[in-house]
Amino acid sequence: MAATLAGWRVDATVVDIVIALSLVFVGVVGWFGRPIQWRWFGLGVFAFGLVHGLGLSTRLQDLGLPADGLFGRVIAFNVGVEIGQLLAIAVMIVLGKLAARVVTWSRAHKAAHGGLVAAGLVAAVVLSVVAVTAEPADAIGSCSVRPRTETYPGGEGGHPARDFYEPTESPR
Repeated sequence: MAATLAGWRVDATVVDIVIALSLVFVGVVGWFGRPIQWRWFGLGVFAFGLVHGLGLSTRLQDLGLPADGLFGRVIAFNVGVEIGQLLAIAVMIVLGKLAARVVTWSRAHKAAHGGLVAAGLVAAVVLSVVAVTAEPADAIGSCSVRPRTETYPGGEGGHPARDFYEPTESPR
């Protein structure tokens, strides 16, 4: 909320990399079981949450929302994000409960958390490589607006002839 209203912006690619690393964090914590020091775990979750929030704020600002009513729009956006997250968590809990009934392998939780670590690492590396090797947008070319020079044959005002007419219309 504060970041959007104050106009704070961060590099979206860096945020995406941090989000991928947050998957690694969750996977590592899950691999070793419940944290002994909840303070450090909470601090890690808080730090990742701040970066996620700054990333969402940057993306929201990219939408170019009008200044009038910005506070209400940001509140509505945040409420929508929270509802979406709660729904996603509910779905994950249901799927997890169903999987726990079906999967009898004693090391399944280790494999799942290991997969989460691997996915997060691969995503972070791919995002980093793409960010380093990507050409800057201004090096690719620029867009410009120019006067229209194309003409279209037939029809009124340079428009192509119509193939379909309403029952009340007739071709001229």
